[in-house]
Amino acid sequence: MVYPFMALYFTAAWNMKVAGILTLVSSLISVVVSFFGGPLIDRYGHKRNILIAQGIQVFSMTVVAIINFSWWTSVAITALMLMLQNVGTGLLNPATESLLFNNTTKKNRKFVYSFDYWSTNISMGIGLMIGGSLYTEHKEFLFITLAVGEIIVWLIMFWGLATDIPITSKRKKNSFFIEEYRVVLQNTDFIKYCLAQLFVIFLEFQMMNYIAVRLTREFRWQLSGMTINGVSMVSDLRVLNTILVIVLAWTINHFLSRYQTKNIFFLGMFMYILGYLVLLVSNAPTLLIFAIIIVSLGELFIVPTEQTLLGILQDPVYSGTYMAIHGLVLKGAKILGSLGLILGSIVSTTEIAIIFGATALLGCYIFAKLLAKYPEALH
Repeated sequence: MVYPFMALYFTAAWNMKVAGILTLVSSLISVVVSFFGGPLIDRYGHKRNILIAQGIQVFSMTVVAIINFSWWTSVAITALMLMLQNVGTGLLNPATESLLFNNTTKKNRKFVYSFDYWSTNISMGIGLMIGGSLYTEHKEFLFITLAVGEIIVWLIMFWGLATDIPITSKRKKNSFFIEEYRVVLQNTDFIKYCLAQLFVIFLEFQMMNYIAVRLTREFRWQLSGMTINGVSMVSDLRVLNTILVIVLAWTINHFLSRYQTKNIFFLGMFMYILGYLVLLVSNAPTLLIFAIIIVSLGELFIVPTEQTLLGILQDPVYSGTYMAIHGLVLKGAKILGSLGLILGSIVSTTEIAIIFGATALLGCYIFAKLLAKYPEALH
């Protein structure tokens, strides 16, 4: 709800370069912590790690809410709490992803992941609508709402999750996680998958970094006597993206079943990349709306095949470590999102679009090689 707006928060308080550095450092912290989070799950189970990680989220967001609601507001403490929150995220994400993978089978995994993708988009849409309406004038209430939400999530996890005994719990625990990472890193196809996904989806993280800051500075739209600014436009585009995914997620697979999966996947890649390149450079309202529509359709074409391939490539015994490394995709995408802010202060918008487009095409090439080796992912 609030994280996508933090680049705007720090840009307004300091400047775009500092905002980029802060989000970059926060993402790097999450990356480092996730290296420990995955093996901790394989050794000690999901519930303990999830409760500790969510507890960190509760503490950090409560502090942010308090200092931004009081008469004394500290941007510096807010930045420190953002970094602490990323510690919690680094522990939490591999735990929840591993929990989901270990509790599904090949038969129901595609359905469960589709439902997870659908529900995540619903929550993101609700969060963005609340965030977009509260951020400019009432950000203190936004922080309070998020803190309360984090507390509720912790309570649900405390009462709802069963205590689990990991398969690897009897293994020696003095190897500093070397064994887990040795096994996973030997799976070179899994590493290639992670790189391919990183090179493509990092475009999405430009939406709330470079694209958001650029539109905030450059975009104004007079519509029926009403002025829509860049912040509102970014929120509206994200909400439209979410609504399209929610509405179409359960119908698009049936419609596409009559076509060859490989063709649909690469068509989705093309639409996804093209849409974000338009968002990177355009200020025309109709083009921006058209771009987010084709991005949304591209997402829906890509995700089923991506998730199926991910399931094929990993071993459930080391699912926590696999998910920790796979989680680096999102962390890396956040880092590249931060680099977009830094590059934006140095090079032109056109040059950024060329660099990012070439990177995404490299990801498509790696996916093509993997799908040729694992054609079962296309069925």
